[in-house]
Amino acid sequence: MTPLHILACSTVQNIELYRVLIDKYPENLITEDGWGAVPLLYAIWGNAPDDIIQYLVESYQSLYPDYELNWSEMVKTLGMANAPSEVIQNLLDLQQESFPEQFVDWSSVLAVCSESNRGWNQPECFEETFQFLVKCSVTKRINTIGLKQWRDNMAAEIESIQQSDLNIDKRVFLSTIQSKLAEYETEYRKLKEATTILELALWKNKIDEHIQ
Repeated sequence: MTPLHILACSTVQNIELYRVLIDKYPENLITEDGWGAVPLLYAIWGNAPDDIIQYLVESYQSLYPDYELNWSEMVKTLGMANAPSEVIQNLLDLQQESFPEQFVDWSSVLAVCSESNRGWNQPECFEETFQFLVKCSVTKRINTIGLKQWRDNMAAEIESIQQSDLNIDKRVFLSTIQSKLAEYETEYRKLKEATTILELALWKNKIDEHIQ
């Protein structure tokens, strides 16, 4: 760990210390520790104050504007450590708000976190954490469905599956959610196509009336 990693893990958070360290050792921002993590992950994981998170973000953006944070690995790390859902959500919100051009490779995240029976003393993503990650992974897709009733139905179905059996196999849970979402997406696409055809037919009818 670099001094910046250690500070990010500390229970005592002081933005002036961050300023001193980043001013003297800016490369610490993008240096990975022995677990492949950058200081930003630990700051979020430890619920550092908002002003410190914002200062770290601004430092990344100003000092290393072309550097791509590995959001997928950060989400994997939090998932395999079964971090609180609030922490995972804070990380995802930060990515969306401050680094929208970067992304999370959800297929990679879920592939790792769905592994079971990893062996003695090996980390494993619990079912509840995995289900939260699956919900996060499909949020954007659900929001692109143009009918609120269908979005609400999809959200309700996810909740129903979760509440029915928390011990459901992770791969089965993922497959079920993806299958249901694909069904809604297909139906919505058909609805949009039918609406477009109807609109064209109405315009054609109007044009024909005008010509006559």
